[in-house]
Amino acid sequence: MGPIADESGPTSAAAVPTRAETCRVRLDRLAAAAVLVCICSATLMFGAGCNVSRRTTPGRSIGDYDYCVVGEKLTHRYTDEAASILSPSFVVLQDDDPRLKSPAIREKACLVSLEWSRGFWSSAARVDIRDYEDRTTVQRSHVRGGMLYTGHEGDILKVLEDVAAARAAGPPLPPDAGTLPAPEETTGSGVEKSTTERLMELNDLRARGFITEDEYSEQRAKIIDGL
Repeated sequence: MGPIADESGPTSAAAVPTRAETCRVRLDRLAAAAVLVCICSATLMFGAGCNVSRRTTPGRSIGDYDYCVVGEKLTHRYTDEAASILSPSFVVLQDDDPRLKSPAIREKACLVSLEWSRGFWSSAARVDIRDYEDRTTVQRSHVRGGMLYTGHEGDILKVLEDVAAARAAGPPLPPDAGTLPAPEETTGSGVEKSTTERLMELNDLRARGFITEDEYSEQRAKIIDGL
C-alpha cells in the first residue's frame, strides 16, 4: 500500500474579518477615545480651573481702601461669608450703615459684588471690588472649577479669600480705622448748617441714581418745610 496523501493541502491564508467584526473594532476604538477625552477634560477642569485669576485696573489699588461695603443686594445669600472672610483685611460695613454719609469714610470705601454660575462640566465665581463713590472696578478675582453643580460654593470662598489676601498684602489698616465716627447728627452750629448738609446729601443721592426725581422733590420739600 502506497503512502497516504496529505489531504490538508497547503497552509490557508489568514481569515478575512467580517463586516460585523470590523464595525465592532471601530466602536471599541471610538469608546476608548471618548473615555480619553472625558479624562482629559476632567483633568483640565480640576487642574487649571482651580487657580484664582486676578485682574486689576489702572488707578487706585485695593490697598488704598480701608473699608469694604457688603450687602445682600450685591453679595446675595453669601453676605455673612463675605463679611467673615474680609473682616481681617478690611473694616466691613453694611450697605445701609449711616456712617457712609461721611465723606471721609466714602473716600476710603469699596463695594463688594459677587456673582457665580453653575454648569454641568464646571462652575465659576467672580468678585468685583468697586470704588464706592464712582463705581469703577478696582479688582476682579475669578475662578472656574468643580463639576456637576457641586463646586460653586468653594469657588465663592476662594475668590473672597483672594480679595482678602490682596488687601492684606497692601498697607496695614490705620490704627483708628476700626473706630468709626458716629453717624453725623445736627450739631451746635445751628439749623442752617444741618439743613445744608441734608440738601447736599439729597442732591448726591439723586446724582448717583439712588432716588427718582419725584422722590427728590418730595424729600427736598420736607427739608425746606422744616426751616
